[in-house]
Amino acid sequence: MQVFSVQHVLVEGSLSIVATVTDHPRVVRKWINNVSNSLQKVEMNVIGLDAEYTERATGKIKRAAVLQLCIEDDVLVYHIIHTPSIPENENNKKKKKKKKKKKMLHQQQGIMDG
Repeated sequence: MQVFSVQHVLVEGSLSIVATVTDHPRVVRKWINNVSNSLQKVEMNVIGLDAEYTERATGKIKRAAVLQLCIEDDVLVYHIIHTPSIPENENNKKKKKKKKKKKMLHQQQGIMDG
């Protein structure tokens, strides 16, 4: 199963852009690591960011559908709406774990009391 594609785009005759199109978090992490390593070698960094959103249905919150990140001549097009899972950051994981532990303690106390 292919989780990404890389497109080489020629713009204005001489400018070449490498676009990575994906819906997979692993590809996004790899792209970010590669680009951040190459950024250390350049004096001036040009960074662009754009997001496309879903249409707002009645009573629904608009959600990010596509995230576009451009650093120098590397472009990431992340179809976040189709991603199999969105990775959690460590703070959210810790909060959920703490909340789960607290809930279990309350349940255990209820069993002991009752």
